[in-house]
Amino acid sequence: MKEYDIVLIEGNEYIEVDRINIEDNIYVYLTELSNPDNFIIRKYLEVDGEEYFEGLESNNEFDKVLTYFLKKHKDIFDNNKL
Repeated sequence: MKEYDIVLIEGNEYIEVDRINIEDNIYVYLTELSNPDNFIIRKYLEVDGEEYFEGLESNNEFDKVLTYFLKKHKDIFDNNKL
């Protein structure tokens, strides 16, 4: 069984589903632990050894990052393995 990291953001627990590097940025895909249908995408930052998750700057950035995620996991979405 695969283990997942749990992240606390704004009082909610999220499961880290994936990380993707795009144009020198690391994006993290997270689903809410209590409701896996809810997901967020955050930019991962490490500053002085501390990890941070930052919101995306625009809808265009969100669309671009979501497209990368869907392409990376195309086999899951094409075969309805959700």
